[in-house]
Order: sequence, then C-alpha cells, then structure tokens
Amino acid sequence: MKRLNNIFFKFLNKMSASKTNLPKSAFEKLGLNKNPKEVTEEEWKKVLTSEQFEITRKAGTELAFTGKYDKHFISGGKYVCICCGVDLFFVRE
Repeated sequence: MKRLNNIFFKFLNKMSASKTNLPKSAFEKLGLNKNPKEVTEEEWKKVLTSEQFEITRKAGTELAFTGKYDKHFISGGKYVCICCGVDLFFVRE
C-alpha cells in the first residue's frame, strides 16, 4: 500500500500543470479520431508509461480520502487527466 501511495503522489505531481505548459494528453498523442472510451488497452500502453497505465487504466490506487497524501495538496494548481486531458480538480493556495 505504501508503494501505491508513493506512485499515486508522483503521478498527481506529474499531472499537475499550469495552462501554459500542459502536455498533450495521451489521447491527443494517439491521434485517433474516436471516443476515448473506445481506445484499446494496447493503444493506451503505447502512449502511457507503465506507471501511468497501472494507475489510470487498472485503478492502481488506494480508496479516495484514505491515503497518506490525502491532505498533501499544499500548492495551488489544476490537476488534469493524463489520458484525456479533462480537468479533475483545482487546488487553491
């Protein structure tokens, strides 16, 4: 569980970005003209790291509000989904 907490925290840090430096979402990198729900696991594996794939596609995290880093969002920012680019939540400073 400790390993998953560390992975989840690192993943959220990587996902956090300001509007000016948002990376392309994995879906955009695929360049496919279809619904993100129709993307196959093999297609996701091509554009996500193994860590990102485990967390986003295989639910490799702890239950919400139970982790060590639940109250760790000390700096403001926007957190976005690495897969589709949709806003997940905002944190105010």
